[in-house]
Amino acid sequence: MPLRLCNITERLATEIKVPVGQADNAFVGNYIARQTLFCGRWIRHGGVYPDYNLRLLRRGLGRFEDRLVHEHIILDGAAGYFKNHLIHVDDKGFELYVERHNHYTSLEAVEIVRLRKGLGQANLGGDLSAPGPARRRWLKNIAQRWLPMRPLCVFLYMYVLKAGFLDGRIGLRYCLLKMFFEYQIEVKVRALIAALPPL
Repeated sequence: MPLRLCNITERLATEIKVPVGQADNAFVGNYIARQTLFCGRWIRHGGVYPDYNLRLLRRGLGRFEDRLVHEHIILDGAAGYFKNHLIHVDDKGFELYVERHNHYTSLEAVEIVRLRKGLGQANLGGDLSAPGPARRRWLKNIAQRWLPMRPLCVFLYMYVLKAGFLDGRIGLRYCLLKMFFEYQIEVKVRALIAALPPL
């Protein structure tokens, strides 16, 4: 069976069965770390792994935040963290990868402008000291608003500080793409703000 169809490993499947079978579980949801495969290689460094996402929750105890892209689930209760990871295979081809992220950066730019105009959601609530989307969103909002030369900072953070260089040529390519996508967002935000009517 091709790897792209096997996103849940046997170990993760076994781990998932435990909270699902417990009616009195203290957690109403669980975060799972994604293992991202890019161009057939696991991106182990650059701050990419572990990438915790809420992927299991009790029905009716979570809702999506009001966002156009990269929306996360806001959980009504405590969450746990699984030890085993989910395999995220990004092997749809380079052209489609860039096309998809061009679309994502356009939506992200709209969200940034909405936030700056007081129309967006500043944070997800939750524990900012724990790994996960709440902390990432909080840091991201600060960086997008106040960090100068953000695309270059993203590259240096991923490639140097988070040791993306240890993933070799694929790691360099991945970090450069992330830098380029941040640059796209920055350019699109400026274009949107310039197009807004004066107050």
